[in-house]
Amino acid sequence: RIVRGTAAKQNSWPWQAQLRTTSGFHYCGSSLIHPQWILTATHCVEQTSASSIVIRLGAHKRTSNIGTEQDIKVSKVILHPSYGKPVTLAHDIALLKLEKSATVNNNVHTVCLPFNGPAPSDCTHCWITGWGHLASGGDTPDLLQQASVPIVSRSRCDKAYPGKIHSFMLCAGLDKGGMEPPAGD
Repeated sequence: RIVRGTAAKQNSWPWQAQLRTTSGFHYCGSSLIHPQWILTATHCVEQTSASSIVIRLGAHKRTSNIGTEQDIKVSKVILHPSYGKPVTLAHDIALLKLEKSATVNNNVHTVCLPFNGPAPSDCTHCWITGWGHLASGGDTPDLLQQASVPIVSRSRCDKAYPGKIHSFMLCAGLDKGGMEPPAGD
């Protein structure tokens, strides 16, 4: 969910990608990390074969085209081997190999990642993006949403979600109806 987020400017997040069925139904978000590789959540693809996933890049609208989209089939799904062992949200990460490389341009680009360095410190603001529900159980937007959220301390996160946060997870967002990414993302 991105509660109280705003509509993003068209193609301002060129690495944002959609996971879609072969019939065109959008069901999860993802990021382009290399022209031929997508990073997503395992819970989005664990029960799905590669041949049934199409990645849409360059999209701004969830349900219609703006002319900048690239639809590319997935050739391989790689799930984190420790996902679900034990049954938690830990290791909820997967890689998807595209059948062909994306055409990198102003509308489609790999995600900007920091080089070596420390993780963001508490209260640092980071951006989240997606087409997820605008409220718990609420509507899904047609336009890509964005929100700036603060990194939350491990102790505060552990209090809010006892036993669910692992040392390799990052916790971000606001309390009581604030902006937050989709569950597990």
